[in-house]
Amino acid sequence: MIHKYFELPQAVLLNKKLTKKIITEGNKLSANDKKLLNSINSINIYGVLTSENYTILPLINTQEDYSELLFLNVDLKTKIAPSKINTFLQKLMPRPLIIVFSFQGENAFGYALKNINQVDITKRTITEMEVTRWIDATQIEQNHPKFRDDLNIALYTHTNLKEFYLSFVKRVQLLRIAIAENTSYEFLDTLQLENKRQNQREKENLEAEISTLRSQLKQTQSFGNQVALNQHIQGLKLEIKQLEIG
Repeated sequence: MIHKYFELPQAVLLNKKLTKKIITEGNKLSANDKKLLNSINSINIYGVLTSENYTILPLINTQEDYSELLFLNVDLKTKIAPSKINTFLQKLMPRPLIIVFSFQGENAFGYALKNINQVDITKRTITEMEVTRWIDATQIEQNHPKFRDDLNIALYTHTNLKEFYLSFVKRVQLLRIAIAENTSYEFLDTLQLENKRQNQREKENLEAEISTLRSQLKQTQSFGNQVALNQHIQGLKLEIKQLEIG
C-alpha cells in the first residue's frame, strides 16, 4: 500500500473507514455528487496529524486553519478522472487533505489549498487544487523512486502544519510534471517549478480545447465547418508541440 511510504508514527495512524452513510447524512449532495460517491469503493482515513500527536505547530488565523491534517486512501470501483473525485472530496471536507487514490494497482495523488469562508467559517474556499494523472504503482517504484522516498513525512518542512502540507503539495506538483513530460521525478527550485507548471497549465488548456473541437467535429454535417475545425485542431496541436519543445 502506497501509504506506507509516508511512514506515519503510530500516534498519527487511525485506519478508520469513512462510510458513505456518514457522507450522505451530513451533506446535501447533488445528483452528480451522488454519482461520484457511487464510483468510490471505500474511503479510509489512514491518519490524522495534529500538534497533539505530532511535534509540530498549528497555523490558525482569520484566513486559514491548519490545525489538523487528514491522510485519506480512496479506492475506486471504476477508473475515472481522479480530478473529479479530488474536487468532490476536497470541497466536502474542510480540513487539509492528503489524498491517495487507488484503482487496481494504479494511484493518483491530490491536494487542495483552502481558506476559511468569511461568510460561513465552517466552510472553506478552495484557492488551488491539483491531482496527478493515474500512475501504476510499479512505475512509481521503477521510474520515480525519489518521489516514493520523498513521501516520508520526516523529510517535510516542520515549521508549522501549513508548511508541512505545502511540502506534500510541492511533491504532487513535481510528480505531475514528471508524468506529463515522461521524465523522472526530480527537485526543481521555485522559479523552475512555476515555469513548468505554467507551461503544463497552458498545455492542458489546449488539450481541453482540442477535445471540445473534436466533439463539435463529430456533430457537424457541414464540410466547410469540418475543414475549419480540423484546421483549428491542427493549429492547437502545433502550439502544444511548441510548448513541449520549450
